[in-house]
Amino acid sequence: TNEMHSEKFIPLSILTSAFIIGGCIYLGLMNSPAKPLKNDNVKVVTFNSKDGVKLSGFFIKRTNSMGNLLLCHGYQSCKESMIDYIDMFPDYNILLFDFRAHGQSDGKFRTLGCHEYKDVIAASEFLKEQTKIPGASFNNFPQIILGFSMGGACAMAAEGYEPTIC
Repeated sequence: TNEMHSEKFIPLSILTSAFIIGGCIYLGLMNSPAKPLKNDNVKVVTFNSKDGVKLSGFFIKRTNSMGNLLLCHGYQSCKESMIDYIDMFPDYNILLFDFRAHGQSDGKFRTLGCHEYKDVIAASEFLKEQTKIPGASFNNFPQIILGFSMGGACAMAAEGYEPTIC
């Protein structure tokens, strides 16, 4: 029976170690200082969430774009934490924004997604409006939402409330 316990212990200890190391790497990345924007096409923007909270963002409009990308940061983070993803999508219009009560956005309370999904819906509508082709009755660009942690959960919740978000 000791052999059975040791056989189970080794994979469990490897898994636990991987979890601890991964968590340390994640926390190190999430708590690293914000990187400056290097893109000349960045426009600082503000827009209101569905319930009137003023949100802050960076908007990048690309010529000959093939789509729109909405970047949603995680809990206790900010739009600057998503800057490294800008260069990964050179053919997309991009909006990075701060959720309510994060970064430079207004708001007093962080609700772990209970209200932040409204921010995703507002950001999506803002991005679609900014990239709308003049004279077109609808936005011709496909839209991708890339979210991390709370940002990913809020993106999925927003889709539940607004099925045409993507």
